[in-house]
Amino acid sequence: FLRGHGMTTAGRSVEDCTSRTLTTYELARMNYLAYAVGDPKPIDDRDIEEYARRQAEGGGRQRRGPRTSGESSFWRYNRRMLARLLG
Repeated sequence: FLRGHGMTTAGRSVEDCTSRTLTTYELARMNYLAYAVGDPKPIDDRDIEEYARRQAEGGGRQRRGPRTSGESSFWRYNRRMLARLLG
């Protein structure tokens, strides 16, 4: 049913799905640009292991105070960017 109609994401909310879609788009764009300028080097195994360790420990993110809106900072940022584009 969805074949040829773009990507599909799943998440806990509309915000979560939208954030995942924007992240996937940006990663695909960066990969395209990396291959456009040459042969990108693979990520070192030690860096991948460090990333996995940090994710297992909570993502390495520290919250500074409570979230009053319940929105993630990524969602707030992209919502503001969209509001600027729409004027």
